[in-house]
Amino acid sequence: MLRNLKAELYCLKCDRETVHEITYIGEHLKSIRCSECGRTTAIDRKELLKYFTVDVIERIISKPHRITEELRNDLQHCIRTLPTRIITKPFRTIQEIRELFRD
Repeated sequence: MLRNLKAELYCLKCDRETVHEITYIGEHLKSIRCSECGRTTAIDRKELLKYFTVDVIERIISKPHRITEELRNDLQHCIRTLPTRIITKPFRTIQEIRELFRD
C-alpha cells in the first residue's frame, strides 16, 4: 500500500527546514522529496523489493489470524465486505508492485 506523508525536514540543498513528501510502500520508506527544490532521496529498489517481499509474506502468513479476529469483532461487516476484498486484493497487490518500480 502506497502512502504519502508530509513533514517539515531540513533540506541540505535549500539549507533550511522545508516541507517534504515522504513516500512509503507498506511499512517501508521509498523516497523523500523536498517540496521547495525537488531534491529527492530514494531507497535502492533492490533493497526495497527485499523488504517488500518479506512484508508481503508476513501479511499472507498472518491473514488467517487477522480474518478470524475480524470475524470475532464484527461478523456482519466482515461477511458483507469479504467478497469484494477477495476480488479486489489481487489488483491492489499489483498496484503496490507497480508503485514499487515506478520512477
